[in-house]
Amino acid sequence: MDVKVTKIADLGIAKLIQNSQPSDSSNVCGVLPYIAPEVLYGEPYTFASDIYSFGIIMIEMTTRRPPYSNVPHDEKLALAICNGLRPRVAKGTPKVYINLVNQCLDANPEKRPKNLSYYLHYFKSYKNFIDINSQDSTSENKFHSEAIYISRYMSFTNLTIPRNSTKVQIEDSKVSDSQLIDQHISDDFQSSFDQDYIELNENVDKIDLIKYYTEDDE
Repeated sequence: MDVKVTKIADLGIAKLIQNSQPSDSSNVCGVLPYIAPEVLYGEPYTFASDIYSFGIIMIEMTTRRPPYSNVPHDEKLALAICNGLRPRVAKGTPKVYINLVNQCLDANPEKRPKNLSYYLHYFKSYKNFIDINSQDSTSENKFHSEAIYISRYMSFTNLTIPRNSTKVQIEDSKVSDSQLIDQHISDDFQSSFDQDYIELNENVDKIDLIKYYTEDDE
């Protein structure tokens, strides 16, 4: 197995072990920290909500700890997420990476990237972008007893319409340095990335992460 390759896929056929499902259509099924705010609010899962979940995973890659591990995963957290709460990235995370995270986590699904694999091509070109040999900091995490990372049904009744926070995604100085070691990205790289995002074809409605990450490196 190549430990330098990370593969993320949505098989689309995953189901809970329980055969019976709650009759209340307002129930949300999933792992709370990874669920997009519009889904918490009652909208169905979409491609855009998957992009939001990927943004959360991008943050987890920088901090090496699950999101919101120190608080209960309850309606209070769901309300905070709808009001703009987002996990913070580790200090030292490159700006271009933070910008993509912010785009993925926008409260407006229409403003999230349509073709994520297009931008991941930039990061893939940096062979040492993620330091897989860094000391694992997960052992230092303190998990709240009500932080639940398994799929379950949840019902929320007092959530607000999702919105972005008045503050942008910022670096968290309370956690260890980012595991993204390529800190000094050139201005040309940043400019090219931003310009390509603006010019991206808005008609793109699907990405194939499985195909992208199984391609042989040239």
